[in-house]
Amino acid sequence: MDDPESEIPKVIQNLTLSPPAVQHQTLLKFFTPDASFTHPFCAVPSLPSNPYIPTSRYLISKIYTWYKILSPQISLQILSVAFDKQNLLLYVTIHQVFAIWFIPFYRAPVTLTTVLQLTTTPGNGGAITDNFPELNIRDPNLMLGSYLDLQADVKRDNTTKYWIKSQNDLYQTSEFVKFVMPFGIGVLAVTAFQYFATVQCLVGALLLWWVTGMHERVFGKGKQEAIADEKKSTLTKAEVDWMAEGRKGKQPS
Repeated sequence: MDDPESEIPKVIQNLTLSPPAVQHQTLLKFFTPDASFTHPFCAVPSLPSNPYIPTSRYLISKIYTWYKILSPQISLQILSVAFDKQNLLLYVTIHQVFAIWFIPFYRAPVTLTTVLQLTTTPGNGGAITDNFPELNIRDPNLMLGSYLDLQADVKRDNTTKYWIKSQNDLYQTSEFVKFVMPFGIGVLAVTAFQYFATVQCLVGALLLWWVTGMHERVFGKGKQEAIADEKKSTLTKAEVDWMAEGRKGKQPS
């Protein structure tokens, strides 16, 4: 990617709303071979390149394939995108409606934040057949995101390019529970637990308020003395002016 903030919506749409061939193209072009993937229900570690085991990127592709098998029709909307260029972190807030085809009336409207760790090093793309052997056999012309194309992109100009090193999908508890407890049952259970925990916090704070008071008396005095010493060591403007004039006259108090 040349401009992650503007390009990432299209990348996400290709991964979630497109057929498998386009999914694989997108993964090959924008993910590093050792990319990791973290989700509340599944995870892929970052695996080093090895001709005898699948790459991380290949395993991620199968997660997206299963995602499409479970819910062939997905509604998805990108709500916001923020790019922390200094730390190469891309934050994307997404709203999607996930509907499993073999469960009647099942719909899971969820909102999540995806955190993408980017890198400016594409890594070793490896042979196409090492990553997606079955797709390569069926239609090699579909592999638009091949390693050779990727290297051509790198050499085409001197602009900084970015690849996805890791994907971390963050869901609130009330959101991801919709996948396993549909029809509002999970949300109701989580909300009830959250309110119950809030009441516990209130009761605990009222009953054990003296714990913080004791902590402040034991440890707070030293901190207050340190603040007082810092104030004493800070020169006032009058003192600075007095020193600049060669210490003439009476020293300001």
